[in-house]
Amino acid sequence: MDSKHTKGLWKIGRENWVVAGDGSVAIAKVGQAHANFGEQEANLKLISAAPELLGACEKLFERLTDNDVHSLVGHDLCTEVYNAIAKAK
Repeated sequence: MDSKHTKGLWKIGRENWVVAGDGSVAIAKVGQAHANFGEQEANLKLISAAPELLGACEKLFERLTDNDVHSLVGHDLCTEVYNAIAKAK
């Protein structure tokens, strides 16, 4: 599965924006009228980590498909990781 998302490092920019690269590419604006600051900050962190999380899941899934590892962790975990990757792509 090829990724179609904006490549590069995503980070938290100014005014609750998640940005890519040097900050010139806007990814998402986080803010809810009724959300508290802690919730907004957590959402910013999660969104900015998305490319790294996807990459880690892809690497993990490659290892999970090895029969020896698959039998140790079980089919449910392998399916869960696969579904998370598919959702992100």
